Amino acid sequence: MAATVDPFAKFNKWPAEGKLNVCIVGAGNLCHVLAGQLGARSDVIVTIYSRKAASIQAAATTGITVKQQARTKEEKDTFITGRVARVSDRAQDVIPDADFIIMTTPSHARKAMTELIVPHVDRKRPVFFGVMPGMGGFDWIARQICKKNNVSNVVLWAIKDVPFMSAWCTPGVSVTNLGPKTNLYLAMASGPASAQAVTAKVLVSLTGIPVVQMPSFMAITLTPGNPIMHPSIMYGMFGPHSQWDGKPLPEKPLFYENVSELSSYFLSRCDAEVQAIKNAISKLTGAELTAVWPLRENLKHVYGPIVADNRTLMLAMRTNRAYATIRTPLKQVPGGFTVDVDHRFFQEDVPFGLVILRDLADLVNVKTPYIDEILLWCQGLMGKEYLVNGKLTGRHMNETGAPTQYGAKTIYDTVPGSKPKSSSELKGSKKTQPKSKL
Repeated sequence: MAATVDPFAKFNKWPAEGKLNVCIVGAGNLCHVLAGQLGARSDVIVTIYSRKAASIQAAATTGITVKQQARTKEEKDTFITGRVARVSDRAQDVIPDADFIIMTTPSHARKAMTELIVPHVDRKRPVFFGVMPGMGGFDWIARQICKKNNVSNVVLWAIKDVPFMSAWCTPGVSVTNLGPKTNLYLAMASGPASAQAVTAKVLVSLTGIPVVQMPSFMAITLTPGNPIMHPSIMYGMFGPHSQWDGKPLPEKPLFYENVSELSSYFLSRCDAEVQAIKNAISKLTGAELTAVWPLRENLKHVYGPIVADNRTLMLAMRTNRAYATIRTPLKQVPGGFTVDVDHRFFQEDVPFGLVILRDLADLVNVKTPYIDEILLWCQGLMGKEYLVNGKLTGRHMNETGAPTQYGAKTIYDTVPGSKPKSSSELKGSKKTQPKSKL
């Protein structure tokens, strides 16, 4: 009898044998941390694919230096410099050789980048393609693009959060790693069951962080992090209930360390609405969503001892050392600084965060008045229409990651393998909006 061929043999033998070709997609802080740390290893070949390749081209000649910020007063900062084999703005230059693709771009850029990446992956061997962090509808977006290109050998994965908090990036040169997460939470969007263990093994080696394998991608989609945290805090700082008078601020305020009671109020209520959505989805589909913890508990699981005081959500954010010194992303205008709607806190966390949550809420008939309130404020500043008269029928819905824009008609379409137990459950989960044109 012929021996069974292990399709993931290269990944299972690495790092003891061979080199892993890792392509990092993006040009931001996380891309720089990963490239600098991995490029210093002898068992990894690092390439970068980015539309901003020209601005980070120095990485291919001098490498990227990562400053690892000390986590305690007793420790000292450390530095590591990693080599990048190639930086390109053309997928065909770096994707065909890639074994493991890590996309770090914001959610609103992922569809376009995935459409450029998938046609160039090697079709003769398994290629692992994933995102950090995983929220934003990557699973249904990437599956649709792979299907359109008749690509079946790509293993799609995601982790719930970014593995490191990072800041102060000098493009193509250096970045500061503020600290690692306690655990990485991994879910799969495609591939055989054995692929999850392989992905976990590789991620542990690449990041040095333990990986927890999750049974449902929906647990990542519903993660109570950026999609509700950033808009809620901004709403509390600059929304109609805030003390902001609309005039430019003299400086950028600390974002997390000075989070207000008002911001915490809206965030906690959005968090409760996410929990209601989670419970409804779990009840209908049977999806295991235990790891979709309330936000305060989530911070405890992800950051552990880095959070000095976890008694309340506000204190957990204020005392999280990984959040220390991070300023509110504002744009400079005459006289100071004001709200920047072009920042990812709006461009990513609204159409690929709040809108997705609202769309899922519709599919399970959960009301979300606080998410609605913040969404309406955000879309007004952005000049977009998503939520109109209480329904997601706005003219910009096709620019979002909402599952109904990718063929989902009921909640069961968003959780592969799930199905209603009765016709009444199916009827109760249907959406009352027009069918997607995509």
